[in-house]
Amino acid sequence: MKDKVTIVIPVYNGSNYMREAIDSALAQTYENVEVLVVNDGSTDDGATKEIAESYGDKITYIEKENGGVSTALNLALKKMTGKYFSWLSHDDLYYPEKVEHQMNEMKKYDDHTIIYSNFDLIDGEGNKFQTVYLDHELLIEKPDYAVFRGAISGTTLLIPKKAFDEYGPFDEQYRCVQDYLKWFEMLDTYKFMHLDEVLGASRVHDRQVTNTSPKMVTEGNWLWTKMANDYPLKKKEELSGSEYLFYYELRQFLESSPYPEATENCRIHEEECLEKAKQESKKKKISILVIDNGNKEDLEKTISSINKQTNNNHNIIITKSIKDEINKIKDDFYTIIHSGNTVKDNWLEEQIPTAYLLNKAVTITNNKNTRDKDLVDNLASFTSPIDTVIFNNKYKTKYQNDYQYMYEMSKLGGSIIVTEKDYLVDYNINYNINDLLEYQKLVINEQLATTNQIMNLNYDLACIYNNYGKTDKRVYMYEQCNELKELMFSRSFRLLKKYIDKKRNKK
Repeated sequence: MKDKVTIVIPVYNGSNYMREAIDSALAQTYENVEVLVVNDGSTDDGATKEIAESYGDKITYIEKENGGVSTALNLALKKMTGKYFSWLSHDDLYYPEKVEHQMNEMKKYDDHTIIYSNFDLIDGEGNKFQTVYLDHELLIEKPDYAVFRGAISGTTLLIPKKAFDEYGPFDEQYRCVQDYLKWFEMLDTYKFMHLDEVLGASRVHDRQVTNTSPKMVTEGNWLWTKMANDYPLKKKEELSGSEYLFYYELRQFLESSPYPEATENCRIHEEECLEKAKQESKKKKISILVIDNGNKEDLEKTISSINKQTNNNHNIIITKSIKDEINKIKDDFYTIIHSGNTVKDNWLEEQIPTAYLLNKAVTITNNKNTRDKDLVDNLASFTSPIDTVIFNNKYKTKYQNDYQYMYEMSKLGGSIIVTEKDYLVDYNINYNINDLLEYQKLVINEQLATTNQIMNLNYDLACIYNNYGKTDKRVYMYEQCNELKELMFSRSFRLLKKYIDKKRNKK
């Protein structure tokens, strides 16, 4: 006999939609399902009760005094006989394969796993108006984003009953955030794994608690602040790369939410992290590799600009070969500057704390071709000159050329592009197109690069072909291209098509 799954339907004055919900629960293709309906003290002259009782012994029906959805769910947890808990709001729907597909997925993981999926949005009349496709690759890579990016619809969940035995029932003092509060607690030992299928429908209408309760904002501010503060430091670093990035990324997410207090809490933590980094980074040293081009005046000009740095905790290494020197470096960070180029006096004072704060293998400080004005973690978009890029010395890889080295380093320890900063004063952009095309082929054939990243890279390369870095205007794909450059750019699209076809054939 297959493990039993209990579908719990809490309902309050639900005569308008609950029949559809119950029917969808009873229509499951999975063989061992228990449907438990809890009437949370409905005041609709018995309409809800009448519908529920019309199903006879097909369902288990329970009545209780009104206390909110948490109390109804908690009563169901006491009464259920299934090994797995599946929550279906009375105004939502399951598709027939919901339980079966999720139980099949559960077999892939250990018993501390919770499954959720994509879902449709329907209106009050049951008409679908949108499908919510979650970012499967990201959510599998970072399962805790299920909670920290609000990706979970309760309708899509399948939870082992023992998770509630371990973490207790829903907190009944909350009317709006009791679900995410419980999912946050369960993150301690449970993984939320995304199933990339559309298995249910969530109804959007004006009588929902999220649309009518004044507690939605107050409870939401409290919950997101609590989650940000109580999430363990080690997990923050694992999830985002550093404590600072955790707060930065969460603030970016919350800025489109109705929770200004929680957003401000993240901003305050960002500032605290920055101040701490400024102090801690004073102990860190950086090696500056100056690539000698054989011109004495160029070399003297570059070294003179470095010696004007307000942060003097650096070591200058003059070399003709990056490859020969990288593995000899002992300092915490290192960077590369070609002789003839000069830097601003505050470069190291600002960028050493930034590199320490972000804790990435690659921190790009001068990226003229990247259009995104925020911090970006993007394996593909490295068409920046290597000068003033900060490398973290705890990561090392084989040096091939500038672009491939940055790319391979970023795979080891992540990457950050700080586009709003340009620390080079005197610099002549001189892209090696052959190196760039070799780098592009590497990226396109790497499974770590997404289709979107490849398209960004192609755009960056097109801009370079068009001398984008030498002008202030935005350059479009074929503008000012001669026949040779146009052919080269077409080649990039052929490579992109090859990459996409390869991904599709693997599915």
